[in-house]
Amino acid sequence: MIDSRFKIDVRCGNKDPKSGKITWVTPKEHNLINNSGLGMLATNWATKCTENVYLETGGQINARYSGATLVEQTGTAITSDNPFFLNDASDATFNRLLVYDDGTQTFITGYNDVDDVDAGTSIAVIAQPATIYYVEEELMDEFAKASTTYDTGVGSNTNTWNVAAEVLTIENKRTIEFPVEAATVTYKGVGWTPNAGDDAAIFGRKVVDIPVTIGTQPVIEVTMTRTIDVADAAFTNIFTGLSVNGTHINTMGSTSYQAVDYWSSINTTTGVTVAPTVTSTFLECKVDEDIIVAIGDYAAALNLTNIDITGSAYATKTVTPTHTPGFFYADYIATFTRNDLETAALRTIALLSADDDTEAFWRYLFDSNVDFTSKRFNNLTIRKSWSRSY
Repeated sequence: MIDSRFKIDVRCGNKDPKSGKITWVTPKEHNLINNSGLGMLATNWATKCTENVYLETGGQINARYSGATLVEQTGTAITSDNPFFLNDASDATFNRLLVYDDGTQTFITGYNDVDDVDAGTSIAVIAQPATIYYVEEELMDEFAKASTTYDTGVGSNTNTWNVAAEVLTIENKRTIEFPVEAATVTYKGVGWTPNAGDDAAIFGRKVVDIPVTIGTQPVIEVTMTRTIDVADAAFTNIFTGLSVNGTHINTMGSTSYQAVDYWSSINTTTGVTVAPTVTSTFLECKVDEDIIVAIGDYAAALNLTNIDITGSAYATKTVTPTHTPGFFYADYIATFTRNDLETAALRTIALLSADDDTEAFWRYLFDSNVDFTSKRFNNLTIRKSWSRSY
């Protein structure tokens, strides 16, 4: 299994039209990715999900604060130590945004009792006051201002390998400018999405308790952090691929981890999403891509100087992912028959792009030969999953 976890950090500021200097009005805050937003990752490049930014202006968003009543969460169960949740038609609690005092956010998806509701996000939150905001999960209340204009030269793409934990952390940041206004701008919410239009479903959002005055030219910085974990995979003792300069990563063992172009990034000049190369798309959450699963003897056909699977010692299967909308994982299931597995020296499993099958982008190497020929058939499942991180 290859698991990706996402979080969004947002801060708001004002750009001086004369000097170009940005003054940040709010600190960087960790914000919610909606369930609908997680679903967007199945069909969009990750960085595409922050390309459109919206500011809600106007009066304060309706909200209720729990005060002395403490609210806590275990998994998807939210409970309060006194009655706090409502279920009447005029003030229904479900499908509302719940923000704990520590900043953790979740959407309430079901009502059980005055002190018991269900959440759309499974997390652990200790007992503390919380606020219910009367906003929809998938839509902003109003799209008063929208922008896809980027402050050129301030976007960034960074990545860090944790070799011991077999985890890759990727950070993509873009800064969105809004047009200069005649008067200062006051906002009550921020949303971001890959979609454009007044009725666009949003990837994530931030609401504020009291409307915030920014200035005459609002600037929103949105930072997406992705953590890709391969430590849960059944076999993780070798990672292969192409480095950013096109050279092969071909050293056995986890020390082979290097910076690779396996993710969508942000053009730091234009701010626009840059899709990864054809052989790099598997580590994205997008599930509209077939892959090739190859098994065989690395010494005969997948040597350590040229990651190339061509050769008679290999069996390959082209696999279309299985994904159910609303679920945040996709399975790639390759079925090999006994005839496929007749090679006696089965040492490696390799994954390739169906669009470019000349080089493996991911490989598992067994310490010794594995004999699968006693089985009538063998199913090999590769799962991509994605979730929020907190």
